[in-house]
Amino acid sequence: MVWTLPGIGIVLLIGLTIIERFPHAYNYLVPITEATAKAQYQNARLMMVVIKFEIIGLFAYFSWQSIQLAFGRNVGLGSWELPLVLVIIFGTCILFVVRSFRMNKRSQHE
Repeated sequence: MVWTLPGIGIVLLIGLTIIERFPHAYNYLVPITEATAKAQYQNARLMMVVIKFEIIGLFAYFSWQSIQLAFGRNVGLGSWELPLVLVIIFGTCILFVVRSFRMNKRSQHE
């Protein structure tokens, strides 16, 4: 059971790494033109790298907690952890979507 979370984390890491290589297949909220494609694709790939880092960090933390619990140390999920995880992941997505809109607006003015 201790290997379940690291196993899921590795599968997610591999899957996200594969998906990261195909930014042209993502759904974008802004129109992609030849002038904006390179910047938008770089932004999307960076978002995937950051989300991948966050997810792997969270899985490592939850794995550590599982091991601590197995050793009998009274460590459990606090009431703050789920909201924090949601804020981190969705905050990152919102940050990069806003960045995408700003990049698109900036390229229209040039």
